[in-house]
Amino acid sequence: MTHDAPTTRTRWSSAENIAAQWAGLLGAPILWLAQFELRYALVTPACKQGSTLALHLVSVISLALMAGLALLAWRAYRSGTGPLDGAHPPARARFLGLVGLWSCALFGLVTLAQWMPVFFQNPCYE
Repeated sequence: MTHDAPTTRTRWSSAENIAAQWAGLLGAPILWLAQFELRYALVTPACKQGSTLALHLVSVISLALMAGLALLAWRAYRSGTGPLDGAHPPARARFLGLVGLWSCALFGLVTLAQWMPVFFQNPCYE
């Protein structure tokens, strides 16, 4: 006699799970690169205006987006289902979700580290 306990987790469709896995895995490095380039481009206007508000906003927005990507990766990790054909799709989904979480954490820390000089250094400094 088998008794299946009802699960409280909702299953994702295959497309949603694949998107969450790839967003967590590649989204954070792409987002880091975009914010890095944008902040680099905004240094000259910040110097001319005498305000670092734009530099701070770019960092805050990118960190918030990375947190959202980490939530997607966490959801992919917790789903336990993998849309790919193969030997063990649930294990693959959990692995990619976990790697996505670590990717978001690493690039979030790098973004924080690169944000710190904006607090202490004048953007006009050469």
